[in-house]
Parts: sequence; structure tokens; C-alpha cells
Amino acid sequence: MKTKVYLAAFGMLLSLSACSPIEDTKNTLAYVNDVEDYMNEITQFANEFPEQAEQAITDENVAASLEKNVEDLQNAIDTIENTEAPELIDSLHAELVQQNEALSTQLVKLEESLEKGTLSEAFVEDQEFMQTINDITSIYNEIENLGE
Repeated sequence: MKTKVYLAAFGMLLSLSACSPIEDTKNTLAYVNDVEDYMNEITQFANEFPEQAEQAITDENVAASLEKNVEDLQNAIDTIENTEAPELIDSLHAELVQQNEALSTQLVKLEESLEKGTLSEAFVEDQEFMQTINDITSIYNEIENLGE
């Protein structure tokens, strides 16, 4: 009887330990997919921003559209920051969160200037804003390269 209990416990232990790597892989893939979706949003925003911002300086409708895009990006930032990163990617996730905080601060300034109607060409041409997006893209590339 004891032997059966030991064998059953040993079998459960083996099955639990076998599930862990599979579960880790699933979690990692889910995280990478979430980050990929986020990067698609950031890339689209970055590609559209210069032209849209230029137009938003003089066109209230475009300014309202840009403000909506900023809100959507802020929501995407919040979502990715609250996504649990697998241990393997923990340090890169921490870097991503840090860069997201910088981007979020810049987006708040952008949103405020849109609300006040004070968006300027100086902000549109601000290299720090686009550099933060480039930094986030670099972190994503590191995450993506982990699978190679």
C-alpha cells in the first residue's frame, strides 16, 4: 500500500514538473504576443504622429483625432505594464515599463497641449519623444530575439 502511495506521489510530482516548462513556454508566448500587439500600436502611432501632429496644430478635428490616439496608446501602455512577464523576460519587462513611464509622461504633455490648443511645432519635432519610442522598439527587438 505504501508503495502505491509513493508511486502515485512520484507520478504526480513528475507530471507537475513536466507541466511547468510547458506552462512557462505558454506564458512566454502569450507575453510576447501581447508585447507584439503593443508594438504594433506604438509603431502605428509613431508613423502617423508627425503628419497628424502637424495638421493638429491648425485643425481642431485632427487634434481631436490625435487626442483619441494618445488616449488609446496610454491604455495600451497601462495594459502592457500590468501584464505579468515570465521570469525569463523580467528584466526586459522592467526596462519596458521604465521607458513606458517616460513615454506616458510625454503623452500627458501632448494631451495637455492638445486640450489647450497649444500644440507647437517644437513639440512635434521633439527628438526625446521619438527617441523614447525607438528605445521601446529596441527592448521589443531584444524580447523577440530571445526566441532565436
